[in-house]
Amino acid sequence: MDGNRTEKELLEQILTESRKRTLFTKIAAASAAGILAAAVILLVFALPKLSQAAENLNQVAAQAQEIMGEAQNALVQIEDAAGEFTELVEGLSETQENVNRFVIDNSAALSDTVRQIGSIDYETLNQAIRDLKDAVEPFAKLVNRFK
Repeated sequence: MDGNRTEKELLEQILTESRKRTLFTKIAAASAAGILAAAVILLVFALPKLSQAAENLNQVAAQAQEIMGEAQNALVQIEDAAGEFTELVEGLSETQENVNRFVIDNSAALSDTVRQIGSIDYETLNQAIRDLKDAVEPFAKLVNRFK
């Protein structure tokens, strides 16, 4: 009988261990189901936000592309203005020669004109230059960002 008792005790111990394993398996399955449910809920609530974020990102990219196009147009206009400025400088050289001839021919009248130039309000002129600088500076910063 001692042999049977040992077998019976072993079988009871195996049964007890099996029940514990079954309990742990049920707990693990319930935990996995809970994690899956949480993941599904998270996806349900996060997906619209992710979609909105992607849409916002697309809008930002479109705006950036539009700004790049505008900057490119501005650069073309600056290049055109630079070409016109070169022509202006060439015209100024010719004008300088004409002014030199004029000065030689009209030195008395020029002396009176120089006195009038001396009465120019340089403070107002400097303020106008500062205002022009303030107006052009943001555009220059924008163009420099794309270099």
